[in-house]
Parts: sequence; C-alpha cells; structure tokens
Amino acid sequence: MGRPNASKVHSYYKFDCNLKESSCKHCTAKIKGNHSTNLRKHLASHHNEQYEELLVNESKINKKTNGVSKIIAHQRLFNLNESKHVKVSINEKTIIDACVDLVTINGRPFSMLNDTGFRRILDPVLNGFQKKFKINSNIIKKHVHEESLLIQQEIITEASSKLISLKLDAVTRLNRSFLGVNMQYIVENSIKLKTLGLIELTESHTGIYLKQTILNILKKFKIDPKQLYTITSDNGANMLKAINLVEKDVSTTLQTELLDESDTVNDDVILNDTNETHSNISSDDECSDR
Repeated sequence: MGRPNASKVHSYYKFDCNLKESSCKHCTAKIKGNHSTNLRKHLASHHNEQYEELLVNESKINKKTNGVSKIIAHQRLFNLNESKHVKVSINEKTIIDACVDLVTINGRPFSMLNDTGFRRILDPVLNGFQKKFKINSNIIKKHVHEESLLIQQEIITEASSKLISLKLDAVTRLNRSFLGVNMQYIVENSIKLKTLGLIELTESHTGIYLKQTILNILKKFKIDPKQLYTITSDNGANMLKAINLVEKDVSTTLQTELLDESDTVNDDVILNDTNETHSNISSDDECSDR
C-alpha cells in the first residue's frame, strides 16, 4: 500500500484506480493520475470558491500541527523575540498593481498567483484589510484586460489624426511565428514610442496575409492607413510585398477620394451654371412681357 494522501485537495476528487484518473466532484473534468499539484491547478482555474476553501482548511491544519514550533524555531534562529509583527503601509491598488506587474512586466505565469509559497506571503496581508477582497489568477487576468483597454484608449486618443512611423519585426521561436508592431508619433514636440501588439502568425506568411494582419492591428487602434508616414521592416521578400500592398491600398484610397472631391466640385459648378441660366431666362421673360 502507498502512503496515504495528506493533502485535503484529494477530497474534491474521486480517484478511479483502474483508469488511473481523478474525476472532479464539481464538474465533469477528468485529470490523469492523482497528483495533488494537478488537482490544485484545476481547482484554482475553474472553482474559485472551492480553492479558497481548500486554502483556509490547509492553513488551519498547519497552524495546529506546526504553528507554535515553527514560530519558536524561527525566533531562535533569527533572534526576533523583540518583534513578532511587522506593520506595513499598503493599499488594495498597490497590491493589485504589483500582481499585474508580475505577470506582465516581469513575465511570470498567472499560476504563480496561486502557488502556496506566494499565498503564504499574500494572504496575511489581505487578512489585515477591514474590507475583504480576493487576489487570484482569474481576478488578475480581469485587471490585466482592463489595463490593456485603458492603454489602448490612451493610444487611440493620442495618435488620432497624427502622422505615424510604423516598425515591423517578424520572429520565429520554437516553431511559432510572431509579428511585432511598434509605432512612433509626436505629441507636443516629444516622440512617443508604443507597442501595438505581438501577433502570432497562424497562416502561411504571404504578402497578402501579412498586409491584412497589419491593417487589422491598425484598425484595432483606429489608425487610418493614410496616417502612415514611414514603415520600417527587414528585407524579407514577404514583408516587403506586404508593405507594397499597404502602400497601394493607401494610394488607391487617396485617388478615389480625390476623384470624389473633383466630381463634387464639378457638380457644384454645373448646378451654379444651371441656376444662373434659369435666372437669365427669367429676366429675359420679364423684359419681353413688359
């Protein structure tokens, strides 16, 4: 017989010894094996309430079994008898912003926010707030999305009706291809550099496909292709082809608009001439009547 499972996470699953898989009691998910780490990940990703319950239960068990002895051992080791608690000045926004930085600027995975070591640091801080709030991977994902929308709107507002210098860079890593799109524009005599996106290329890298990908990212930020002043890229044949196609689209659009404006001006001239002719005829008729 194997060693009995010490983790409470197994109580949320039913293990089939024949199929060697664990069935979640709260949904239809089936997970290979009975490893507590995989079971924890499923709870953290799909069942927030049960995962929070698991963390509370485990913290109670740790306090009963190890709490006193660990505190005493740490005090003796680090000579912390004179101070048992540390007071820090922190608010909810600072904690959320720090977690967002972890998974964006620092490039850490969202799963880190559910790791037991990180929870042992974060949970005591959260419990110190009078107004209770939760921090987990799903909540931070929502905040990351909200932050991205704010940044997107900021770029849309700043770049509106401005000349844009676009920079394109394609890269392939581990059999996956990406297109990076950056842009520069001037605001109050200051050059702004913004990253519009890092798009995964899922189709063959033809000039037409790359052109459409570029136009799609411009559309997302409400940038008219006519605002493009320069486009910088490598010398790849497909990339150069895509840029030429974008230039042709812009040129065609400008020519069409010029023709429309010319037709409008001609229509106005014809209308004015017609009105003058009618006016002259009316004047002649009045004179002949007299």
